Amino acid sequence: MATTTDTTDLTALTERYFEAWEARDADAIAAYHSPDGVFHLHAGSEAVEGRDAIRETFAGLFAQWPDFEAEIKRVLFHDRGWALDWTMRGTLAEPLELEGATVGRPGARMEVDAVDIVDVEDGLLKAKHTFVDSVTLLRQVAATQ
Repeated sequence: MATTTDTTDLTALTERYFEAWEARDADAIAAYHSPDGVFHLHAGSEAVEGRDAIRETFAGLFAQWPDFEAEIKRVLFHDRGWALDWTMRGTLAEPLELEGATVGRPGARMEVDAVDIVDVEDGLLKAKHTFVDSVTLLRQVAATQ
């Protein structure tokens, strides 16, 4: 049974969590996830489980997109977490591996919309589901110069 969390607590948690993202600090980001938490990027990726796997996933993201940034449009709190409407931007460092294919050209810029659905339990992120406009992302990074 999920427990409810005070909105004030969620607001403070999101502020600290977003600061870790702004710093592109995979260790700090992972510290806000529960030890058995789940992260699922719904863009052809499998879910990863556990704080270490989540940290590795985000470290890989920052290696792939070294200037990664997020523009937060709105945060909608619910009784046990939040929904986040945001835009991500970055420059591709190395081609992406996608289901056995290499896609994208280094130096390509992306700017795509995303939505996160986050469940919080005991003050930590229990599950984070990120939905990305992957069609737009692939168009942008695969485009020729």
